[in-house]
Amino acid sequence: MAWFKDAENGSSAPAVTVERIHRALSALGFAMGPMETPAKLVAKFDGYVTVLDVSNPTFLMIRAHFPEEFPSESMGELIEKANEWNASTLWGTAVPQLQEDGSNVLLQAEVACLIDQGLNDEQLVTAVDLGLQCSLSCLDSFRPKRDEEESDGASREEAGEAPQAQDDGSAGAEG
Repeated sequence: MAWFKDAENGSSAPAVTVERIHRALSALGFAMGPMETPAKLVAKFDGYVTVLDVSNPTFLMIRAHFPEEFPSESMGELIEKANEWNASTLWGTAVPQLQEDGSNVLLQAEVACLIDQGLNDEQLVTAVDLGLQCSLSCLDSFRPKRDEEESDGASREEAGEAPQAQDDGSAGAEG
């Protein structure tokens, strides 16, 4: 039996929709506000604006955006660091992009989850959770080390901090 079949009745798993992603985030403990678009959910997790997009019926795309821009002179360094990240992970991609006017570099983390055969609720919650963790971890790797982390080696994960969603004003979340 294929992974996308419901073992109890053999039917295909339901399609992934923004409404189901909304419920998956609720199951992960995030209190989400109303959705304003049928194909995308936008929220802030750990300070990163994140878009969960089902406009392509094959993939759920999770795109987290680094909050600051980098100077264009740092593009080479960012590409090198992104290549290191991308080579070291099985899931997710760091994507530095030069702005159209060439002034600065934007950075995002992308995670694609295959959804063309649908996902049951447990699979969807797992995919959203892992996708968020991977994208946030990717962007965290581009932040400079904080003094307290360098001095004692502690990280947010070790301190038991979990990602928090916040309202960004569009499809937002209530933290």
